[in-house]
Amino acid sequence: MADENLIKTLFTGNVASMGENETVIASKVALAFGISSPADYWKISAAVQYMPDERIGFENVFQTIGTTMYYLTGDCEDIARVAVRLSKYKNWPTGYVAIFADSWTRGHMFSWHVFENQTYFIDYNVVYKINTDNVNNAVAAIKKVFPFHTRFWWITTDNAEKPENIKEVEGTADYGTVVYSQIFPNDRGSVKKELEALDIKVSGSIPIIPLVAAGIIGLLLIKGGF
Repeated sequence: MADENLIKTLFTGNVASMGENETVIASKVALAFGISSPADYWKISAAVQYMPDERIGFENVFQTIGTTMYYLTGDCEDIARVAVRLSKYKNWPTGYVAIFADSWTRGHMFSWHVFENQTYFIDYNVVYKINTDNVNNAVAAIKKVFPFHTRFWWITTDNAEKPENIKEVEGTADYGTVVYSQIFPNDRGSVKKELEALDIKVSGSIPIIPLVAAGIIGLLLIKGGF
Protein backbone atom coordinates (compact mmCIF):
# COMPACT_ATOMS: atom_id res chain seq x y z
CA MET A 1 0.00 0.00 0.00
CA ALA A 2 2.87 2.38 0.76
CA ASP A 3 4.26 1.91 -2.74
CA GLU A 4 0.82 2.45 -4.26
CA ASN A 5 0.50 5.71 -2.37
CA LEU A 6 3.82 6.85 -3.82
CA ILE A 7 2.56 6.01 -7.31
CA LYS A 8 -0.60 8.02 -6.64
CA THR A 9 1.48 11.11 -5.85
CA LEU A 10 2.67 11.10 -9.47
CA PHE A 11 -0.91 11.89 -10.50
CA THR A 12 -2.05 14.11 -7.64
CA GLY A 13 0.86 16.52 -7.16
CA ASN A 14 1.29 19.71 -9.19
CA VAL A 15 -1.13 19.71 -12.12
CA ALA A 16 -0.80 22.33 -14.86
CA SER A 17 -4.22 22.87 -16.42
CA MET A 18 -6.02 25.44 -18.49
CA GLY A 19 -9.28 24.22 -17.00
CA GLU A 20 -10.18 22.73 -20.36
CA ASN A 21 -12.40 19.79 -21.19
CA GLU A 22 -9.77 17.18 -22.00
CA THR A 23 -12.19 15.10 -24.08
CA VAL A 24 -12.88 18.09 -26.36
CA ILE A 25 -9.15 18.75 -26.77
CA ALA A 26 -8.56 15.05 -27.46
CA SER A 27 -11.16 15.15 -30.24
CA LYS A 28 -9.36 18.09 -31.85
CA VAL A 29 -5.96 16.40 -31.59
CA ALA A 30 -7.30 13.11 -32.95
CA LEU A 31 -8.80 14.90 -35.95
CA ALA A 32 -5.77 17.07 -36.70
CA PHE A 33 -3.25 14.24 -36.32
CA GLY A 34 -5.32 11.60 -38.09
CA ILE A 35 -5.25 9.13 -35.21
CA SER A 36 -6.53 5.74 -36.41
CA SER A 37 -4.59 3.43 -34.07
CA PRO A 38 -2.18 3.76 -31.13
CA ALA A 39 0.69 3.38 -33.61
CA ASP A 40 -0.07 6.94 -34.71
CA TYR A 41 0.88 8.36 -31.31
CA TRP A 42 4.49 8.81 -32.39
CA LYS A 43 3.21 12.02 -34.01
CA ILE A 44 2.53 13.48 -30.57
CA SER A 45 6.14 12.95 -29.51
CA ALA A 46 7.31 14.51 -32.77
CA ALA A 47 5.22 17.60 -32.03
CA VAL A 48 5.98 17.96 -28.32
CA GLN A 49 9.47 19.13 -27.39
CA TYR A 50 10.81 17.14 -24.46
CA MET A 51 11.39 19.33 -21.42
CA PRO A 52 11.85 17.73 -17.98
CA ASP A 53 10.18 19.45 -15.06
CA GLU A 54 13.50 19.99 -13.30
CA ARG A 55 14.65 22.34 -16.05
CA ILE A 56 11.80 24.72 -15.30
CA GLY A 57 12.19 24.61 -11.54
CA PHE A 58 9.41 22.16 -10.67
CA GLU A 59 9.09 18.47 -9.84
CA ASN A 60 6.37 16.04 -10.91
CA VAL A 61 4.26 18.54 -12.81
CA PHE A 62 1.48 16.64 -14.58
CA GLN A 63 0.13 18.65 -17.52
CA THR A 64 -3.34 18.27 -18.96
CA ILE A 65 -3.63 17.52 -22.67
CA GLY A 66 -4.59 21.11 -23.49
CA THR A 67 -1.54 22.50 -21.72
CA THR A 68 0.83 20.08 -23.46
CA MET A 69 -0.62 20.54 -26.93
CA TYR A 70 -0.87 24.33 -26.60
CA TYR A 71 2.68 24.89 -25.37
CA LEU A 72 4.05 21.81 -27.21
CA THR A 73 6.45 21.01 -24.38
CA GLY A 74 6.39 18.28 -21.75
CA ASP A 75 8.12 15.20 -20.42
CA CYS A 76 7.31 11.51 -20.19
CA GLU A 77 4.15 11.67 -18.07
CA ASP A 78 2.77 14.60 -20.10
CA ILE A 79 3.21 12.82 -23.43
CA ALA A 80 1.71 9.68 -21.88
CA ARG A 81 -1.33 11.66 -20.72
CA VAL A 82 -1.96 12.97 -24.24
CA ALA A 83 -1.92 9.40 -25.59
CA VAL A 84 -4.16 8.14 -22.79
CA ARG A 85 -6.70 10.92 -23.34
CA LEU A 86 -6.73 10.16 -27.06
CA SER A 87 -7.41 6.47 -26.40
CA LYS A 88 -10.16 7.34 -23.94
CA TYR A 89 -11.74 9.54 -26.61
CA LYS A 90 -11.49 6.61 -29.03
CA ASN A 91 -12.88 4.20 -26.40
CA TRP A 92 -9.75 2.03 -26.46
CA PRO A 93 -8.69 0.50 -23.12
CA THR A 94 -5.72 2.50 -21.90
CA GLY A 95 -3.60 3.60 -18.97
CA TYR A 96 -0.07 4.26 -17.76
CA VAL A 97 3.03 2.22 -16.98
CA ALA A 98 5.31 3.53 -14.21
CA ILE A 99 8.76 1.96 -13.92
CA PHE A 100 11.58 2.51 -11.46
CA ALA A 101 15.20 1.45 -11.19
CA ASP A 102 17.00 1.17 -7.86
CA SER A 103 15.29 4.13 -6.24
CA TRP A 104 12.15 6.24 -6.46
CA THR A 105 14.18 9.03 -8.06
CA ARG A 106 15.04 7.00 -11.16
CA GLY A 107 11.72 6.47 -12.82
CA HIS A 108 9.95 6.71 -16.13
CA MET A 109 6.36 6.67 -17.37
CA PHE A 110 4.77 5.69 -20.66
CA SER A 111 1.33 4.60 -21.81
CA TRP A 112 -0.40 1.34 -22.69
CA HIS A 113 -3.29 0.86 -25.11
CA VAL A 114 -5.30 -2.20 -26.15
CA PHE A 115 -6.31 -2.13 -29.80
CA GLU A 116 -7.50 -5.00 -32.00
CA ASN A 117 -6.53 -7.67 -29.45
CA GLN A 118 -2.99 -6.38 -29.04
CA THR A 119 -1.34 -4.16 -26.45
CA TYR A 120 0.62 -1.13 -27.61
CA PHE A 121 3.15 0.71 -25.48
CA ILE A 122 4.07 4.24 -26.56
CA ASP A 123 7.39 5.51 -25.24
CA TYR A 124 7.94 8.90 -26.85
CA ASN A 125 8.24 8.21 -30.59
CA VAL A 126 8.86 4.48 -30.20
CA VAL A 127 5.94 2.04 -30.49
CA TYR A 128 6.02 -1.43 -28.97
CA LYS A 129 3.35 -4.01 -29.72
CA ILE A 130 2.67 -7.20 -27.74
CA ASN A 131 0.55 -9.97 -29.21
CA THR A 132 -1.91 -10.14 -26.33
CA ASP A 133 -4.75 -8.00 -25.00
CA ASN A 134 -3.93 -9.03 -21.43
CA VAL A 135 -2.25 -5.93 -20.06
CA ASN A 136 -0.56 -7.70 -17.16
CA ASN A 137 1.04 -10.22 -19.52
CA ALA A 138 1.99 -7.47 -21.93
CA VAL A 139 3.76 -5.48 -19.19
CA ALA A 140 5.58 -8.64 -18.08
CA ALA A 141 6.81 -9.00 -21.66
CA ILE A 142 7.83 -5.36 -22.15
CA LYS A 143 9.95 -5.49 -18.99
CA LYS A 144 12.71 -7.10 -21.06
CA VAL A 145 13.04 -3.89 -23.06
CA PHE A 146 13.95 -1.97 -19.88
CA PRO A 147 16.62 -4.14 -18.20
CA PHE A 148 17.82 -1.41 -15.86
CA HIS A 149 14.40 -0.94 -14.29
CA THR A 150 13.29 -3.45 -11.68
CA ARG A 151 9.76 -2.47 -10.64
CA PHE A 152 6.83 -2.05 -12.99
CA TRP A 153 3.24 -0.96 -12.37
CA TRP A 154 0.37 -0.58 -14.80
CA ILE A 155 -2.30 1.92 -13.88
CA THR A 156 -5.84 2.78 -14.91
CA THR A 157 -7.34 6.19 -14.19
CA ASP A 158 -10.71 7.91 -13.99
CA ASN A 159 -11.78 10.78 -16.22
CA ALA A 160 -9.85 13.24 -14.06
CA GLU A 161 -6.70 11.11 -14.49
CA LYS A 162 -6.68 10.03 -10.87
CA PRO A 163 -5.61 6.39 -10.32
CA GLU A 164 -8.39 3.81 -10.06
CA ASN A 165 -6.30 0.62 -10.15
CA ILE A 166 -2.57 0.16 -9.59
CA LYS A 167 -1.05 -3.25 -10.31
CA GLU A 168 2.59 -4.19 -9.82
CA VAL A 169 3.85 -6.83 -12.24
CA GLU A 170 6.16 -9.50 -10.91
CA GLY A 171 8.55 -11.43 -13.13
CA THR A 172 8.80 -11.44 -16.91
CA ALA A 173 6.90 -13.33 -19.60
CA ASP A 174 7.24 -14.57 -23.14
CA TYR A 175 3.55 -14.19 -23.76
CA GLY A 176 3.37 -13.18 -27.39
CA THR A 177 6.16 -11.50 -29.27
CA VAL A 178 7.49 -8.05 -28.59
CA VAL A 179 7.40 -6.27 -31.92
CA TYR A 180 9.75 -3.30 -31.94
CA SER A 181 8.52 -0.82 -34.51
CA GLN A 182 10.74 1.47 -36.49
CA ILE A 183 11.78 4.64 -34.70
CA PHE A 184 9.55 7.27 -36.21
CA PRO A 185 10.70 10.81 -37.02
CA ASN A 186 11.04 12.98 -33.94
CA ASP A 187 10.91 16.51 -35.28
CA ARG A 188 8.09 18.95 -35.83
CA GLY A 189 8.80 19.11 -39.53
CA SER A 190 7.41 15.58 -39.85
CA VAL A 191 4.04 16.70 -38.47
CA LYS A 192 3.86 20.20 -39.97
CA LYS A 193 0.48 19.63 -41.62
CA GLU A 194 -0.97 18.16 -38.44
CA LEU A 195 0.17 21.14 -36.37
CA GLU A 196 -1.27 23.56 -38.91
CA ALA A 197 -4.60 21.75 -38.60
CA LEU A 198 -4.55 21.81 -34.80
CA ASP A 199 -6.74 24.52 -33.32
CA ILE A 200 -6.32 24.92 -29.57
CA LYS A 201 -7.11 28.31 -28.14
CA VAL A 202 -6.42 29.46 -24.61
CA SER A 203 -9.66 30.22 -22.84
CA GLY A 204 -10.50 30.81 -19.22
CA SER A 205 -7.61 30.73 -16.79
CA ILE A 206 -4.15 30.28 -18.22
CA PRO A 207 -2.15 27.73 -16.21
CA ILE A 208 0.18 29.45 -13.79
CA ILE A 209 2.91 26.81 -13.86
CA PRO A 210 3.73 27.16 -17.59
CA LEU A 211 3.65 30.94 -17.22
CA VAL A 212 6.11 30.84 -14.34
CA ALA A 213 8.14 28.29 -16.26
CA ALA A 214 8.24 30.57 -19.28
CA GLY A 215 9.63 33.33 -17.10
CA ILE A 216 12.30 31.02 -15.69
CA ILE A 217 13.25 29.82 -19.16
CA GLY A 218 13.48 33.40 -20.40
CA LEU A 219 15.71 34.33 -17.49
CA LEU A 220 17.95 31.35 -18.13
CA LEU A 221 18.22 32.23 -21.80
CA ILE A 222 19.13 35.82 -20.97
CA LYS A 223 21.78 34.68 -18.53
CA GLY A 224 22.99 31.88 -20.76
CA GLY A 225 21.77 29.22 -18.32
CA PHE A 226 21.30 26.62 -21.05
